[in-house]
Amino acid sequence: MRRMLCTLLTLCIGANLQAQFHSWAVPLSTSRAGASIITAKAIDRVGNIYVAGTFRDSLYFTNDTLYFSSGVQQTFFIAKYNAAGSHLWSQQFSKSANGIIKTLAINSRNQILLFGQYAGSSIDFGSFSLTSGRGIFVAFMDTAGSFTAAREIASASSFAGAFSMVLGPDDAIHAGIYLNGFGGS
Repeated sequence: MRRMLCTLLTLCIGANLQAQFHSWAVPLSTSRAGASIITAKAIDRVGNIYVAGTFRDSLYFTNDTLYFSSGVQQTFFIAKYNAAGSHLWSQQFSKSANGIIKTLAINSRNQILLFGQYAGSSIDFGSFSLTSGRGIFVAFMDTAGSFTAAREIASASSFAGAFSMVLGPDDAIHAGIYLNGFGGS
């Protein structure tokens, strides 16, 4: 009786499941010595798709190539695609080794928020420079890929870990972080 009930329940639930599909996919191609991974993604109001991740060596897009040659260390990138899958722009953060973007979000003003961590002497977001050497950041971009602000929200002498960020009412930023060896801000 129990087996029959489980089978019936499985059939009823399974009958209502639908497979997800996508209309396009684009590979992230790297050089032989390279590697890449997507760590965050977001979609804006008009269907543009933003992806962020890490890479080392070379990362190839349809109409752009990013380079970072610092041994086995990696840096991070952000790229924008339109709803049809065409690559619109991409940029890398060459100054910071071992950085990562953990969350991308789009606020009510259509700004792109990048939340993550970095380790290195400093990191630049356009004309905004963060210099603690090991910290957690929030950076703001417009949809054309220009930085409008960046702020280090925490730093630590030993380890600063960014976990996740969500936007609350009125675009309030709520972030989960881990600090070991407090060092500043």
